[in-house]
Amino acid sequence: MRKIFILTVTLLCANLLQAQFNTVQFQPKTYTAEDQLTFTIDVSSVASLAGKTDLYIWLWANDNAPGYTKVDGVTNGGVWGSSRPEAKMTNKGNNIFEFKFLPTSMFGFEPGKLLHWQFLVKNQDGTAQSGNSPNYVFEPIVFIPVPFR
Repeated sequence: MRKIFILTVTLLCANLLQAQFNTVQFQPKTYTAEDQLTFTIDVSSVASLAGKTDLYIWLWANDNAPGYTKVDGVTNGGVWGSSRPEAKMTNKGNNIFEFKFLPTSMFGFEPGKLLHWQFLVKNQDGTAQSGNSPNYVFEPIVFIPVPFR
């Protein structure tokens, strides 16, 4: 019985951590590392960010991916306490923010060297932030030869 209780609590905690990112929408819905990507997020469920008008994105790719090099997004600038203007998200109103980027330019890698990416949303100085997003996987770029008919 104790094991079942611990498992249940663990699963509930995992669901709560993922819940803040259930409102992420992507355009296009599936994408490769060579596609212009627009994502929209509702931060209403993140108490420290709800009601803020200026939010910034912090991006990274390939974290804990065997055989891949972890890399931060170029908009991060390497300084947590002062986000760069390029990292500012577009405020769409009602706690909804949008950000657009081209993965190969953002991470400075060719498409075959990008497996997945993650992000968090923060205020400029990083005193308020969301948790880390789950991994969002880039679709592979595959060439399938078709015989001429």
